[in-house]
Amino acid sequence: MKYKPRYTISLLVLWFLVMMPFTAQSAKTTQVNSGSVLPSKVESRIMELEKKLFQLKTTQEQLLASLNSSNEQYRFLVTAFSVVLGSLVAIGALFQGFVTFFQLRVQNSGAKQVSDIMDVVEKTIKNRLDAEEEARNEATKTHNELDIISDRASKAIEFLKIFRDNIQKNREAIEDNAIRLAKTPRHNFRSKVKELKNFADQFDMFQKQYMRLEEESHPFSSKTRYIRGIAAHYDNQPEIAKQHLNEVIEAQQPEAKDTQKGFKRRVANAYYYIGITESNFGNTQASIDAFDQANLLDPEGMDFLTKVVKAEVYAMGHEAELDKVYNMVQEILTGLNEKEKKDGKLDGVYLRLKSRATLVHANTMIQKGEKSWLQKAEKYLMSIYDKDPGYYYSTATLAQISFVLDKHDQAKRLFQEAYDAIEHSDDLSTVQETRSKILLRMVMAICCRHGIKDEQRSEEYFLKADELCESLPKMGSQICTVFSPFSKHNEIKDTVHNHIKLMRGDEVLSVTNV
Repeated sequence: MKYKPRYTISLLVLWFLVMMPFTAQSAKTTQVNSGSVLPSKVESRIMELEKKLFQLKTTQEQLLASLNSSNEQYRFLVTAFSVVLGSLVAIGALFQGFVTFFQLRVQNSGAKQVSDIMDVVEKTIKNRLDAEEEARNEATKTHNELDIISDRASKAIEFLKIFRDNIQKNREAIEDNAIRLAKTPRHNFRSKVKELKNFADQFDMFQKQYMRLEEESHPFSSKTRYIRGIAAHYDNQPEIAKQHLNEVIEAQQPEAKDTQKGFKRRVANAYYYIGITESNFGNTQASIDAFDQANLLDPEGMDFLTKVVKAEVYAMGHEAELDKVYNMVQEILTGLNEKEKKDGKLDGVYLRLKSRATLVHANTMIQKGEKSWLQKAEKYLMSIYDKDPGYYYSTATLAQISFVLDKHDQAKRLFQEAYDAIEHSDDLSTVQETRSKILLRMVMAICCRHGIKDEQRSEEYFLKADELCESLPKMGSQICTVFSPFSKHNEIKDTVHNHIKLMRGDEVLSVTNV
């Protein structure tokens, strides 16, 4: 039987505790009875004790053997434990070494981390120092650039000042030109179309490029807008003409250095050009209203040009009020005759106005289409021809009437003279209104055909007039009309094309009762 050491030790302790009282009792008994003869009961008791001692001895020997065996086992266990303990010590040492290694590893790792952190710190500091150095350099550079910018800004400010001074000078130049051109009589504006064009370009450029850059921008004067409107009129820009001329009309008070008379004259002229524009686009009533407003600003009644043009508007309409036209013409002629008596003669412009008024009257007679009226018209026109032979429209109309009345030699001569008068006037190259350019070329065409007998040149003029009809100015959806020398009315472009086709043949005038 194998005992575990811890169990064996426990049994020995238990046995000692049990047997200890019995041993003490035996010793006491022996001492009491040592001198007496042991009775038989004692002997038997001794024998029993001896037996028990023998058993005890045997048991002791077994126990000792067991103890020895247990000791051997215990020694083995101790040895094993020692081995184990040694192993544990070795393992502990190994563990300690591992711990030490780990600690060292941790320390090394920590040291590496610290090293890395220090590297980062060092790099950060270096970067910061580099950044600060770069910032200082940049600040220096910026400071230098600011100095440059400041210098440039100063120069820019100086340039702007100079530039604005130049703008102001340009404005003053425009105003000065307007003041100069505003002194031009209406009948002379056509001879200054190039100056008007240059003025318009200068004005438009200033408004587009410079006006917004002015330090204190303000509208142009009424004189400047007046001239810009007239320039637009002669440059086939009816909408722009009306825009600026209406601004002139809306100016209720005279401006600096304006006289009351000059102010009224400028407003009246603005109405005049608006009236012409409305007439050219067939807006008869609007045209008449504008002319009436212009006449109201002429209390002396000396604006014969507006009166003549108003009569023309009535005469050129297809529903012409011929009696009203006659009365208007008679009023104009009476006024001009009185002026002639007062002045001793009529100057060029007034003589031309008298011729023009007479032509208006003759045209109303032609529109009736009767031979007797044609003969009366011929008489009126001959009076103009005698006093004002350079008025080529009157001369060409007289030639047309002569042609219809079968006075072909007279007609040929008159057509030739009208042709020469047009060439001499240089109006073919100076007149810019498309409407007037078409009329001039139609007249030149019939003069070439029936006067100088040059059909090739005649065809060139007809062709050019036909082409110009496609470039007539527009006002909204309306297209400008053209005065036709064939019908003596304002006509739309399709009718003008047809009249050109008729005049390419032998027809020179639209009459019905000859």
